[in-house]
Amino acid sequence: MRRTPESMDGLSLDLLDALTLLAKEKVRHGGLRLVGEAGLLPAITQHLMQAALEAELEKHLAAEAERAGGRGSRRAAILPGPPRGQKPQ
Repeated sequence: MRRTPESMDGLSLDLLDALTLLAKEKVRHGGLRLVGEAGLLPAITQHLMQAALEAELEKHLAAEAERAGGRGSRRAAILPGPPRGQKPQ
């Protein structure tokens, strides 16, 4: 599998090229808003934050499940004794 080239900050150069092309197209067809309600940066920021929060939650839940898997997952040793409802002799 071929590795995608990355920028110095670890972002895919293909991704950065795609964003650059998107920005150029928006400028050609009516302008580009970087900030504000319909801006490119808030949309990208919101998408990245949502993805990062979901990844963080998945990581936390996986760690919690792993910790919980050790508690109560083993059956308690059953001590020999009379069946329930019978008195010992």
